[in-house]
Amino acid sequence: MIRWTTPKTNWTRDDSENVEDFNRQKDNVEYISTVVMPLLGLSPNFEEIDDVGIEDIPLETILNRLESNIAEIGRILSLAYPDMSLLLQQSPVSGTVASNQMMRLPRQTPLLGDWQWGKKWYPEGIAPDYTDANRWENNMLLVHQWANKQPAIYATKFSGTFVAGQVNFLPKGVV
Repeated sequence: MIRWTTPKTNWTRDDSENVEDFNRQKDNVEYISTVVMPLLGLSPNFEEIDDVGIEDIPLETILNRLESNIAEIGRILSLAYPDMSLLLQQSPVSGTVASNQMMRLPRQTPLLGDWQWGKKWYPEGIAPDYTDANRWENNMLLVHQWANKQPAIYATKFSGTFVAGQVNFLPKGVV
C-alpha cells in the first residue's frame, strides 16, 4: 500500500532533484489521489506512473502525467474556479437591501492556501528546477494538511490499525 512521505518544501536553486525525490513526489500524488480523495467521496482521474530510474528523467511524458494528476486533484477539490460573474439578487441584510449588484470573481482564485497551477512539458525543453519541485511538494502538502482536518479522514481507521484503549477480541482457536 502506498504511504504518505513528508515532502521537502524548501527546495533552493542549489538543490538538485534525484530519482528518489521524484518517486516520493509522484507517490505522494498517488496517495492523495487513491487513498485520501476516495475517503472524501471524490474520484479523480489518476494516471499511474511507474517508479522512475535515472534514464527516465526528465522525460516529458512522465512530467506531463505528474502535472496532469496534480491538476486533476486541484480541479476535483475546486481549489480554483474559472472566470465568472455573479448577480446578487435582492436580499435584506441587516435592514439594508442589496439588489442587482454585479460581482466579478477573478480567474483562478485559490481557495486552499497557496495552490499553484502547473505547466506543460515539451520534448527537448527545459528540465524541472527547484521551483517545480517546490510547487509539486507544496500543493500535495496543502491538500494533505487540509484533508487531515476533514471528519471523513481523521475518523477513518485503516485496516489493521488500532486505537489506544480499543478492546480487540481474537476469534476462538487463535493462539
